[in-house]
Amino acid sequence: MRLRRTLVLLAASAAAMTMATDAAAAPAKPADPRFGGERAVEMPAASGLAAKAVADGSLFTGVRPVRVLDTRSGIGLPQAGPVQPRGTITLDLSGAVPVGTWAVALNLTGVAPTSSSYVTVWPAEEGRPTASSLNLAANEIRSNAVTVALGPSRQVNLYNHNGAINLVADLAGHYAPDGQAFYNTRSPQRLLDTRSGRGAIPAGGTITVDTSAALGSSNAKAVTVNLTVVNPTASTYLTAYPTGTTRPNASSINVARNTVTANQVTVAVGPDRDIRLYNNSGSAHVIVDLVGDYDTGFGHAFYPTVPTRLIDTRDDPDGPLLGGYYYGWAMAESPSDPEAQISALVFNATGTGGTAATYLSLFPSGSPVPNASTLNLNARQTASNQATVALGWEYELGNYYGFNVYNNSGRVHVILDLAGYFAPPVL
Repeated sequence: MRLRRTLVLLAASAAAMTMATDAAAAPAKPADPRFGGERAVEMPAASGLAAKAVADGSLFTGVRPVRVLDTRSGIGLPQAGPVQPRGTITLDLSGAVPVGTWAVALNLTGVAPTSSSYVTVWPAEEGRPTASSLNLAANEIRSNAVTVALGPSRQVNLYNHNGAINLVADLAGHYAPDGQAFYNTRSPQRLLDTRSGRGAIPAGGTITVDTSAALGSSNAKAVTVNLTVVNPTASTYLTAYPTGTTRPNASSINVARNTVTANQVTVAVGPDRDIRLYNNSGSAHVIVDLVGDYDTGFGHAFYPTVPTRLIDTRDDPDGPLLGGYYYGWAMAESPSDPEAQISALVFNATGTGGTAATYLSLFPSGSPVPNASTLNLNARQTASNQATVALGWEYELGNYYGFNVYNNSGRVHVILDLAGYFAPPVL
């Protein structure tokens, strides 16, 4: 599978655009766009650990979030203590997920590393890949959703690159052939923006997010949403969990005071098909963008891969992504191409080396830039967020099937590490 990168200039200038957390209208597709350079990379073949999933894919079973790792207290480990630089720990999930589980959905939090670092999570049976699962600065508390394949042992390794760091992981669900629900991909859809009438969530406050109206099916069991927290008055964390259940000891996103931070979260829905959001400290505005849902009646299966670096613009002769542009990566040129059967890709998306504060949006080819952010970045910040990006056909600017990445401001490098993809189940 080869991806081709193209460049498209938005009609609106970068200066005229606002942050994705502002309720600005999506820019219109230009009538006469300009295309830039292109790049081809190979999608990984199904081999090794991932090959076992290709037979018929796997379905998702969401759970009320449960803490499976905390190096501060020794949860999930023989003893407590931070992960040292160049250190690796092994987390045994065999007691948390059933036999036959092929992948898990975790929310991983890094707590106050002594140096800027990255963490890589991968199946214990494999060698450590060239990929990152979480990027954070010294003394930062940051979380990121991680979807990781499992081998027969149901164990994963976690590697820390620099400094000493405490790690916390909360299990949100698991994938298996006999799982519960299929995935339905969507172009990002805004469900909630507390800045528009509702007001910030106070410290210790909980609100209900109405996801049922957007789902359209009574068989929906979970949603994948992008949570963006805007300028909280104190450093805080938010917890997303199903309605009708007690709030778990888990975090979905960790945010520093007066910052804008996004994290993708997969969370089971309650009996009314809604979710709850709890804010721990200060007051915080929250934006919720729906990117997909899991339904027992219809949808696609998940095919996990060992983490694989698919795109790194630092190695691209065309250079970083320019502000005010969106870039297209083409995966197929004909409906008969096998890649045209893939409905969505699951990435860990990392932005680095930005020259200005910006946001990135990942969205299907052929669709307008959405009023939603996938990743928010300060100038010169390196940060990551899991992105489940839908694929689509682009007919106006070229006949291809793929996805787009939009950068709002400045210049920024983008790294996409593949964790798996959604496609029709093999019946």
